[in-house]
Amino acid sequence: MEGSWDRVKSGEMSPHEIQSIVSLFSTLGVKSVKITGGEPTLREDIVDIVQRISPLVDEVSMVTNGFNLEHLARKLSDAGLKRVNISLNMFNPEEWIAPSDPQSQSIIRGIIKARESGLSPIKLNMVVLKDKNSHQIPAMIEFSKRLNLILQLIELHMPRGMTSERVFRELYFPLKGIEEDLHTRSEKVEYAPLHRRRRFYLKGGGCVEVVRPMFNPDFCAHCYRIRVTSDGMIRPCLMEDNGMVNILTPIRNHLPRKELVELIMSAVRKRKPYWQ
Repeated sequence: MEGSWDRVKSGEMSPHEIQSIVSLFSTLGVKSVKITGGEPTLREDIVDIVQRISPLVDEVSMVTNGFNLEHLARKLSDAGLKRVNISLNMFNPEEWIAPSDPQSQSIIRGIIKARESGLSPIKLNMVVLKDKNSHQIPAMIEFSKRLNLILQLIELHMPRGMTSERVFRELYFPLKGIEEDLHTRSEKVEYAPLHRRRRFYLKGGGCVEVVRPMFNPDFCAHCYRIRVTSDGMIRPCLMEDNGMVNILTPIRNHLPRKELVELIMSAVRKRKPYWQ
């Protein structure tokens, strides 16, 4: 109870408050929830959170750095987690073939445990950065193929209001050319409904998804996500910092359910394509 009270004082949502918010969204037709971060497995109550919200939707998934999966995968699966994305941006092929670094070993054991626990599919998220890891894409494709994982290549994005434009310009690596190359190497290409992202099934095995949020009207036109921050702010758009709606304070003030639903709908009405 002391930990929960500390979270309330800090503004972070408690498991019960997360459950309440998911319940509200569920009544409006939301069928899936993805838990992201920061790093969600750092919360000591993460299994409780998954257990509370999994009966309310068809699917609960998670994005994690994978360090704690070795110990948590089975508990999360038993609580109702269906699948997991593991963030792995930097890659040293030699190190991962026979890893000696404890963190690398931990992530590989976590991937194995996630698979043994029935979490499927398992995806590797790689935010591609110019001159930092863009040259490692071929090695990452081979690594994910060897472990029978889906590799998800993600463009760096810069929400409006982000201060470091210079850093973005230095690190941004457009993935359109990578998509074109993957197309020539694939035996089948699918379009996922969300963001109309392409999924490439490569000749000889391996599966790669490409997420291109920047300068891409298709991404926005096929986006149906809405986000809630850890302090209870509904964020209608990944690319836009404006238009957020506070849902947590009204819940703590015991606002009637009908009015809480209207707050959610007010956030939904603020959604508009960032890229036209």
